[in-house]
Amino acid sequence: MVDFSWWDSLAQGLAAVWGWQALGLIALGVLVGSVFGVLPGLGPVAAIALLLPATLGLPSLPALLVLAGVYYGAQYGGSLPAIVLDQPGEASSVMTSHDGCHWACSSARPSGSCCWSSGWWARRCWPRARSSRRWP
Repeated sequence: MVDFSWWDSLAQGLAAVWGWQALGLIALGVLVGSVFGVLPGLGPVAAIALLLPATLGLPSLPALLVLAGVYYGAQYGGSLPAIVLDQPGEASSVMTSHDGCHWACSSARPSGSCCWSSGWWARRCWPRARSSRRWP
């Protein structure tokens, strides 16, 4: 006989997260984390450390959902200035700036029109991206 307790736990966890309140808290966390990630020197760990006191009044599940959203939003937000401006704001975005800015500022479109549009905006809006180093 197969024990389905693992599947039951997975279904219970998905049911707890798949609600409007939980998804809204995750979206709020991602939005706030993206703002923290764009700022230079503030990565995911600093964002969680700064926002931890704000989640102390929440129950455990919503607090963890907000903090998970902040972490992933800050991780994603840190790559935006590294790709568009070629200026990494934290150590984990250094290699992203080497490849991402080159792809965004050149006509090479490895991932389709999204890369082309970010390169178009980078060349027209930020002079630093226009004079960025070119890779062979």
